[in-house]
Amino acid sequence: MNKTLLLIICDFLLLNLIHFTAWDNLDKDNSIAGAGGAKTLGSGMGDPSEDLELVKFQLEQSKRERTATEEKLDKTQVALTQSEQENTEKEEELGNVKEKLGDKETALGNAEKMNLAILSEYEQFKEKAQVEAQQSNEENQKLINENKKLNEDLEKVTILANERKITADIAQENAKQAISDRNKARKEASDARNEANAAKEVAATANANAARANAVAIEAKARIKSADDRARAAQTKVVEVERDLAT
Repeated sequence: MNKTLLLIICDFLLLNLIHFTAWDNLDKDNSIAGAGGAKTLGSGMGDPSEDLELVKFQLEQSKRERTATEEKLDKTQVALTQSEQENTEKEEELGNVKEKLGDKETALGNAEKMNLAILSEYEQFKEKAQVEAQQSNEENQKLINENKKLNEDLEKVTILANERKITADIAQENAKQAISDRNKARKEASDARNEANAAKEVAATANANAARANAVAIEAKARIKSADDRARAAQTKVVEVERDLAT
């Protein structure tokens, strides 16, 4: 039986005991016995019909009080039943919130794994792009040096042709060859720059993938925080219901 119901019944019995005890008659009987006087049967009791009416009145009043107490007990029992149902519903709601929280934590773990995978892939792309960019820069510098050397050779050939007064055909042929070599070197330098730009685009794509992964992780953390807030609110309601039942 519920502790609250037992307390109510005990209070009811104690009040009835106090109410139906003839404290005045007890005091009179004690005083007469203490004086040592003789006491006859029925002394100090008054008119029996009045006593009977008083007893009937007290019985009716007791019935009314008992009925009121029973109604109060019924209401209390209904309230306790409703509180137990609400407590059960709160526990189910708390269980659902915990289950959702577990799902959110799993989603966050998956998002973090995905983020780590994307970051690893990004680092690989970045490292590869840096290596390719370094190689392209070295090749570009090499082509620039070769172009510079070809220009110097062209100048030397021109000077040598002028100094030795070689024929115009030979000088022109050498000049064309030098120009062709220079154009070829410029084309190779342009190709190297294009490769460097392509490597930069790969690095930019990797950066964009990392940004998207960070956005997914932030969103997952926000959802978990919302689930935590709802779980705390549900737990607070359960504590309040338990405190109300305890009082």
